[in-house]
This record gives sequence, C-alpha cells and structure tokens, in this order.
Amino acid sequence: MPGRRRRAGLAVVTASAVASTTLAACAPGTVRIAFRPRVGARYGYQVQVRTRSTLDVDGQAPVSRDVTATLQVEQRVLTSGDEGSVVEVVLRTTPEDERTVLVRLDRAAQLVGLEPLSGKDAAALGDLGVAEVFPAAVGAPPDRPLRPGERWRVDSPLNLPASTPSRLVGEGRLTGLGVVSGRKAATITTDSSLRVVRRTGSPGKSEAAFEGTQRTSSTASHNLADGAIEAARSTTRASYALRLLPPAGLAGDPVRGRLELEVTSTTKRS
Repeated sequence: MPGRRRRAGLAVVTASAVASTTLAACAPGTVRIAFRPRVGARYGYQVQVRTRSTLDVDGQAPVSRDVTATLQVEQRVLTSGDEGSVVEVVLRTTPEDERTVLVRLDRAAQLVGLEPLSGKDAAALGDLGVAEVFPAAVGAPPDRPLRPGERWRVDSPLNLPASTPSRLVGEGRLTGLGVVSGRKAATITTDSSLRVVRRTGSPGKSEAAFEGTQRTSSTASHNLADGAIEAARSTTRASYALRLLPPAGLAGDPVRGRLELEVTSTTKRS
C-alpha cells in the first residue's frame, strides 16, 4: 500500500507539472491544441471498430449484422501551411484490403473533405466515418488559446465521398490536461451531427440512395506539440431513409426501406 500511494502521488505531481509547463507556453491558464503538423510527418494508429446495423427493406425480412474489425491506419502529411493541410490516410484490415483517402483541412485545422484517391471506388469506405478515418477532425478545436472547461461551436462545411456537400455542426469542450503514452496531451469531448445524402453502386447494378443524419459523440486526447491524436473513442449513430434504384437503363419503381446504424471505435497511437 505505501508503494501504491507513492505511485499515485507521483502521477498527480507529474500531471500538475505537465499542466504548469504547457500553460506557460500560451497565455496564463491556456493551451493551444489545433492540429499543426509538419510536412512529411507520419502517424500510425490501431483502430478497433464495431459496426451494428439493421436493414429493413419493404417486402423483406429485416437483416441485422454485428461486425468487429481492426484497422491499421497510417497518416502522412503531404502539405501544411497558411492555406491548410493535406494528409494521406491509408487504412488496412488485411494486406489485401487497403484503402487510401486524402484528408483536406483548412487554415483553421477544420476538416474540409475526404477524397478517395483517383481510380478508387468512392463508396469503398463503407460504414466508416470521420471518427475512424481521421479522428483529429471530429470537432477539431479552434486554433487559439483555450482554457480547461472552455466550450466552442463546431460549424464547418464538409465534402464526403459519394455524398452531397454538408455541414458538421455541434459543440466541443476542453475537459482535461495530462500525459497519454508519455506525451503531454489535452482531452476534448465533442458532440456533433452531420446531414448525409449519398449514393452508392456500380455500373450495371442497382444503386442505393441514403438520406439521413449521423450523430457522433467522441472523446479524444491531442498531443500538445502538434495537435495529433494520441487516443480516441467515439460512437456514431445514424438513421437513413433508403431507396434501391433499378439499374441504369431499366424501368421500375425504387424499393424503399430504412438503415439503422451504430459504429463504435477506439483509436490508439502505435
């Protein structure tokens, strides 16, 4: 017990020292945590994703699924400057299953869009959302000094693959300071929503049109040196109205239904 008390006391002292050192870097009592990468910087993550969904199509029995997967995510900063940043993100579930996306951020480190590389299927991300592809962009904190407990509004335009332009809206809050994996970090919580209208399909096959709103709650720890994610967890829930369209060139009425979706993810820096 004495040893345990000493370790607990050391953890408190260490966290206090980190907070004092970090706060001194900005105005007294504040920190700056927006994503500010250097060109060529690389970040690696392991993401555990659980997807639960129910598809209910008119005239058919509902189909439910519950799938868990592990993603290896590699990020490489291609550009970074006054006009914003571009980050290449490679996602792998197996050596044969690899998807590459370009993430674009504006000058305030707010997410602008996700773009599959040329020649890739725009729908290849499947049920993955911003929280799995690039968690630093979910309610990214403003690029200014912030005090613990401070809140901010999230409101930024966003382009997603195979979807019409939308806006990510919500609220973020700086909830704590400390050390994560040996690095000084700040933790933020965010609640956000995103209106999604998208189409998926391939030539000669039926096309599906989705329309609905996805809501995400997330907690993320950001490295105070450059704003990169150290660890994160999130839950996204969505309810979509669904239309299954006949293949191009064929006449017929769309088949209607609903898709209920829940995606939970845990991200750890590797």
